[in-house]
Amino acid sequence: VTISLEDFLRLRPVSRGESSSQSRWINDQIVDFLSLALRVREVTKRRVLGREYHAKYVGSAVMWECIRRAMNDDTEMERICHKFAIHPFLFETLIIPINLNNSHWVFMVVKTEQKRVVGYNSLSSSFEGQVMPHLLFWFEKEAKRLKRTFNRDEWSFEMYSHCPKQSNSVDCGIMMLTGMLCTCDDLRLVYRQAQMNLHRVRWAADILEGKL
Repeated sequence: VTISLEDFLRLRPVSRGESSSQSRWINDQIVDFLSLALRVREVTKRRVLGREYHAKYVGSAVMWECIRRAMNDDTEMERICHKFAIHPFLFETLIIPINLNNSHWVFMVVKTEQKRVVGYNSLSSSFEGQVMPHLLFWFEKEAKRLKRTFNRDEWSFEMYSHCPKQSNSVDCGIMMLTGMLCTCDDLRLVYRQAQMNLHRVRWAADILEGKL
């Protein structure tokens, strides 16, 4: 995953007059670059902490978009799983960023053993109907490939009720990335809108330093 200078500049702090500026809206390239960094970070934690640490799988926006488009197409879903080397049942926790209608960032946390999906949205609305049919189709196909039983009715979806809320139209991506990082580290989501410029600077610094 590579990002251009134009992509990187989207991480600049947002001034009061730029609260609706699309030039500050985080795009798929930034999200997927940082999602990959989080995924590598999880692998490193597993290597250092050993098997007792249950590494989480951090997906990408492009991965989810491919899964969404492969709805009801068995052949395409198999191709996508092979392309991204996705084996969801190998992980207890999946963290997946989602670009809703190319206008708003949310993420979901999938607990495979609990058969539970939790949605995180910096706005108030639920997005269950936009993700569950695709997620369950994906899992159903993977379970069939592995010759595992799978029952859609056993799965549940809920919205995380204490997700920090945004007060502008451009910080949903920053809030989502920060929430994903907290989830990776099993931390509570206690950040606020007023801190988003600081998080923009921190994410930019992490990219420049090549670390998270």
